[in-house]
Amino acid sequence: MSREAYKRDENGVSFASGNLLPRPLREALKGYKFPHVRELVVGAYGHNFLRRCTGIRSITLEYRFHPHEESFRLLPAITAVGQGIEELQGFYFDGHNLKKLLTKTPNLCVLKYITLGRFQNVGF
Repeated sequence: MSREAYKRDENGVSFASGNLLPRPLREALKGYKFPHVRELVVGAYGHNFLRRCTGIRSITLEYRFHPHEESFRLLPAITAVGQGIEELQGFYFDGHNLKKLLTKTPNLCVLKYITLGRFQNVGF
């Protein structure tokens, strides 16, 4: 990986930028399934792991930069395994993506989402 591929955040911590991180993770997880995982705390590039957790019930997003971008990146993986999801925490979705999420997660009981820097609790 070239030096240009790395960036530093405000605390001086290095991280891989762009699509450099998901490819090795996707290749490492190829062919594996984790149906026994019920709860998952996931970051922005966790969609490769999340897609393989077919028995997932609870997902918490630990965002590092901007919750909207990281939530949007995880949306396809959440909707792919959405049938069993009962709880989502730490996400931020606009109206269109929230509607898409709610139609793909019929068993969703608890949604704790971020709006204007606060957590909002929504019970169904």
